[in-house]
Amino acid sequence: MPDYMIATSSTSDLPRTWLEEHKVPFIAYSFTVNDELREDDCREESRAQYTRV
Repeated sequence: MPDYMIATSSTSDLPRTWLEEHKVPFIAYSFTVNDELREDDCREESRAQYTRV
């Protein structure tokens, strides 16, 4: 087992499928919109809900 681990946070904007495929763990950050707490889970479906066109 290596003496180090490469990880990232959800703010890296990498798709969850890529993170899982490459076995890169991530820290999910939360954010608040209109007093509603939400979590950035790196899923494209979740991000599409909050993206403005």
